[in-house]
Amino acid sequence: MNLLHVDVTERDIEDGIPGDACNCPIQGAIRRALMLRGHIDADVHFLGTVCLYRPTTGSGHTVVHVPLEACRWMARFDDGLYVEPFRFTLDLDDIASGWQFI
Repeated sequence: MNLLHVDVTERDIEDGIPGDACNCPIQGAIRRALMLRGHIDADVHFLGTVCLYRPTTGSGHTVVHVPLEACRWMARFDDGLYVEPFRFTLDLDDIASGWQFI
């Protein structure tokens, strides 16, 4: 399995903007996790149940399904409710073929 562990930190929460898919805590955490894997220009958008991004090696986008726990966490954040830092895992084996990960 090609797993990507994503840590949503207190800093991600502080920097996040409720209701903004391009500036949410999960977006920042996924982007940081991808950068640690060598995807420096990863463009991440968290849109409910999927994550869209461009790797450094090509153009276009692909879809990675985000775990339900992360979606529920994001809904609480968007509603202005208290949330704590947490970790979740993305399974990168589920993406379309032709995308390369380090």
